[in-house]
Amino acid sequence: QRVPVVGDDLIKQIRKTKSSIKQLVVPGMLFEDMGINMTTAITMFTKAVVRQNKIPFEIAADPFYSESNMRVLEQRIADIESGKSVPKEHDLKNFEKNQ
Repeated sequence: QRVPVVGDDLIKQIRKTKSSIKQLVVPGMLFEDMGINMTTAITMFTKAVVRQNKIPFEIAADPFYSESNMRVLEQRIADIESGKSVPKEHDLKNFEKNQ
């Protein structure tokens, strides 16, 4: 199967990606709520890449891993280890209500 504009290299990369995703996701679990299977989802993604000539969604870094947040977390860990602070549990139900 050949895609004239895209070429064999992209086809190989798509097949590798599909294989990798299949190893990470329990089949059907991720897409069943949308009424599609994984093969259909990957086909939709691939067609969108070819049609738009780009990845069809924004890729952004998780802010949890930002440099400033890592500094805050490291300071909090140091405070806990030195006894300056005591970790406590949070009730996420109340947190979500307050948001």
